[in-house]
Amino acid sequence: MNRQAVINPVYGKEKSRTGPTIGVMAATQPDVNALADSMGFARDDYRDFFSARMYQGGSDDHGFFIVGPFIGAPHAAILLENLVVRGVDRIVFVGWCGSLCDRLAIGDVLIASGAYSDEGTARHYGVSDSQTLLETSKELDGCLASSMNHLGLPVLSAQVWTTDALYRETPEKIIHFRDQGAWAVEMELSALLAVAAFRGVALSSVLLVSDSVESLTWQPGFKDSRFKTGRKNIAAIMKNFVEKMGRTDHGS
Repeated sequence: MNRQAVINPVYGKEKSRTGPTIGVMAATQPDVNALADSMGFARDDYRDFFSARMYQGGSDDHGFFIVGPFIGAPHAAILLENLVVRGVDRIVFVGWCGSLCDRLAIGDVLIASGAYSDEGTARHYGVSDSQTLLETSKELDGCLASSMNHLGLPVLSAQVWTTDALYRETPEKIIHFRDQGAWAVEMELSALLAVAAFRGVALSSVLLVSDSVESLTWQPGFKDSRFKTGRKNIAAIMKNFVEKMGRTDHGS
């Protein structure tokens, strides 16, 4: 595959820059707000970043970004490309997902082990089919599991199906991807994994179950108390994760 492109992400006058290395990408505005609150940012202490918000914390030699909200694979890929060029080489994607099976309930938090691409963006990064599982970073997965254990939360791991078309989750597709091993469906992860592999950075994901199509009917859970608790849990997980990674970077 030709790696050369006419348009490339740049940071200022440089093609790349050493700086904060951890990126937390949150797809929804409520999660962006919760993460900003948990990590001590004022909600208006952000800069505009490709139709999203960017919060930057930490010191010159170690820090982190929170970026979001965004929706869909193309926007997610643009944001990730522009984080990588800023020196970010470890990224966690925080999003919501729909359950495809009875193993996942509303409010469950899972660490995605990989994603099947049923979206178009990954094709531009060398992913040729929807049968190949794009895997997450096992190192970051382990760090996320450690944070969940630290907080006394159950650790769930599952493959997911990434789709471009929210309103085209047909019974046939639900059954197809469930048979391939996917437990959940969402809209960004496979594209993010494709970009991460192309750019040589590590990426993992924590997803919150917000609804279910397991019965081939839609069961929303956005007002469920378990979903609201899950959002708080994800903010706590990511706060612990960022703190843990900071201590690791400093050799402690």
